[in-house]
Amino acid sequence: MAQFQAREPCRPDPCPSADCGRQACPILAFQIYDQFRQKTCDSCGPCSSDEPCECVLLDHAGMPVYGGVLLPGHALCLPDAVGEVRVVPDSFHVHTLGAMVAQPSPIGQDCWQVEVRVEYACRLQFFDRLGRPMELRCLCTPPQSYCVHRDLRVSVCCVTSYTMYGGHGEAPAVATDLFPTSLGDGRPHALVELKAYALGASIVCMDADDCPEVYDGAYEETLRHVYLTVGAYLLLYVYRVVSLRIPSAELSIPPTRPEDHRDPCADFLSAPPHGS
Repeated sequence: MAQFQAREPCRPDPCPSADCGRQACPILAFQIYDQFRQKTCDSCGPCSSDEPCECVLLDHAGMPVYGGVLLPGHALCLPDAVGEVRVVPDSFHVHTLGAMVAQPSPIGQDCWQVEVRVEYACRLQFFDRLGRPMELRCLCTPPQSYCVHRDLRVSVCCVTSYTMYGGHGEAPAVATDLFPTSLGDGRPHALVELKAYALGASIVCMDADDCPEVYDGAYEETLRHVYLTVGAYLLLYVYRVVSLRIPSAELSIPPTRPEDHRDPCADFLSAPPHGS
């Protein structure tokens, strides 16, 4: 059986404090190959109900509105009685955020397609065409009981693709708890930072033919969906894990100075005036 002998022992170089200025220590680092900054103001939608049960819009007299049934997990379809939608203050937040290097870019040149998926969540208030707030009656647990809400929990998902440089090379399989396991297909990793703000909500009218991926037959009338206007700051990085050997410097506590018991206020008052 063939024997394999490593040329160097599999342990880090010794780095005693007295010799750190003359030796190199191995470290793991994230080498950034490409980065991208973006400031956007987009219309995201349509919003879907995040309530666990169906809800019915009520008018100012507490009566159900015709066509005002909002189904859980479906895109909101509002009746004509709803004239305005507002985001409840301090309810908007980023629910989930993820970045994934999907595949090599068709343009080649060591570029990769990076997908950023973000899901926003908030609560919405509904108003009739006279500006009066509308309540919702939702089916609660236990069955056959109802509860009345002043707002509705909703969410909306946005997926954006970017083309970024990520280098190439045959990479080994890597497993760590810092990121998903890499099986050696040569893909780099992606990291995204996002800060988003809800700038408003609007009602958008469309037909089923205009948005076939949303229309599922649950509603038959003209679709009046809710879209969120979101302002976002995004930072996207493409990186690889590399092993580096860097010279290390000795760090020590700076020398102490003798305590000074002088009064700083007395020194200031005793100083000559400026310009004298």
